[in-house]
Amino acid sequence: MSRYFWLTSTLNFVGPTLSVIIIGVMIGKEDTGPLFAALKTAQVMSLALLAANIIASPLISKAVSEEDLEAVQEICRFTSLLAGITACAGFFTLLIWGSEILRIFGAGFSQAYLPLVIMAFGFAVNGLNGSSGVLLGMSGHEKAIARIFVVCNGISLLTLPVFCWFGGTLGAALSVALTSISWNLWSLVYCRRHLGVDPSVLSFIFPPKSPA
Repeated sequence: MSRYFWLTSTLNFVGPTLSVIIIGVMIGKEDTGPLFAALKTAQVMSLALLAANIIASPLISKAVSEEDLEAVQEICRFTSLLAGITACAGFFTLLIWGSEILRIFGAGFSQAYLPLVIMAFGFAVNGLNGSSGVLLGMSGHEKAIARIFVVCNGISLLTLPVFCWFGGTLGAALSVALTSISWNLWSLVYCRRHLGVDPSVLSFIFPPKSPA
């Protein structure tokens, strides 16, 4: 079980950074610096979710062990609401003042504004999806979330050179955003189908059905 937790955590944090290395090889260091600053700026939007997951993890584990899916759903609703509101606020902040924020890093960094917005959208989806990864890991589905991360990050790293070749920094940012969106959507569908729990803000509008 620990192997799957380790694999998931490693891919979650190493994937985007490794992408920057590939991007640096493909498009050059002059454009990679601003893009890396944009990536790290966009990743700040995930801090609220990370903090919420620290609290949610043991609570979800306890509720799952007691087979109390209603409690699990309520915990996930809370984390998705907290992380979702924070992520959306961060996204609109970067959308409006992204160029000014990037200028803090130095002259020319504002050229990464559009990549910043694209990647920020991907991390906003991550916040809105709530504790999907934690839910799968704490409910005996650690293999599933590890597989989701391996497939999504693997495809991203393999196709990233193509995105860079045709789209430059915009293509690279799109690749990073699509990776975040794809694993979040996949995990959301898996949670709803196999656990009967929706970890995202969609649970307020479309309550999940009992697992098949």
